[in-house]
Amino acid sequence: MQPLDGSAPPAGTPATGGRPCLPADTPLDQLLNRPDFDHLLETGLWVTEEGTAIGQLTAATLVQALARQARTAAGERDTARRVLARMQQERAMLIANLSHELRTPLNAIVGYSDLIRSAVLGRIEPPLYGDYVDAIHDSGLHLVSLLDAILDLSKIQANEMQLQEGPVSVVMAMHVVTRILRAIARNRDVRLECRVPSDLPLLNADERIVRQLLLNLVGNAIKFTRPGTEVTLSARITSRGAMRIEVRDRGPGIAPEQIAVVLQPFKQLTDGPAGSAGGGLRGTGLGLPLVKALTELHDGQFRLISRPGRGTRAVITMPSARVLGAKPHDAQGEFRFTRATQDLYL
Repeated sequence: MQPLDGSAPPAGTPATGGRPCLPADTPLDQLLNRPDFDHLLETGLWVTEEGTAIGQLTAATLVQALARQARTAAGERDTARRVLARMQQERAMLIANLSHELRTPLNAIVGYSDLIRSAVLGRIEPPLYGDYVDAIHDSGLHLVSLLDAILDLSKIQANEMQLQEGPVSVVMAMHVVTRILRAIARNRDVRLECRVPSDLPLLNADERIVRQLLLNLVGNAIKFTRPGTEVTLSARITSRGAMRIEVRDRGPGIAPEQIAVVLQPFKQLTDGPAGSAGGGLRGTGLGLPLVKALTELHDGQFRLISRPGRGTRAVITMPSARVLGAKPHDAQGEFRFTRATQDLYL
């Protein structure tokens, strides 16, 4: 620090012991935090170097020093921003290239394992090999879905995700999701119910993403709900004209202080009760953060409402501007319908 104002004494003049002195290398923060700073600034303060006065600190010289410090900090901040932007771009390119390179062999693994398990060319002998093929096929599908999630998150963070918007039937999307997840729910002894108003309007959104949102939420709910219970899908128009989509499970629930944790990428809860639906490892930690990011990409909001022992409600709220032809009203009646077991009760 060299806050000189031109009032420096002749070179070599020793600093007198009776005058307040300040070493030239004193950090400004340390000076400003001194309890007697105001008094020192009023009376004047000599700046010394190796015991020799080289100038006097005044309000004007202090302002000049602060301005120099601010310019330096601004330059460092701009440099850091450029470096960060370059690193993010390089990371996005790396993930995209890695995803492409991995997807090709993974598609081959999934395709050939599916061909083998279908026994098109003959029975699998011995039968134990069939279990191995099933494990290879399921693991390949899991890796493909993981790559897709990582790539989508990377695109969103780099502002490169493009929406293919159009009219979307949320009711139809719910039926598609129930059919896809039928076997998983049946194996866990979980029923799947849809509760939807008869006049639910269309949603201006990306249809692929809407289905992905429902797949992630319903799959997660089926995974963590208790066997013998149900997972409920519902959708309605709120009093303000927004569309509210909800997936509810009857699992162990999440403590309020942990909700923010599960909404962060790669964060998982592993402290669930042993043997419960929520105990043990909770997937890759990408499902809920991806749902949140994709919902916000549609200008919507995503919330988790949960209490330990009371289950969890995952709520997506799409703004009224995306609801086609909706009329807000105080309450919209719901009806509960039950189709064939193979469609809804899994």
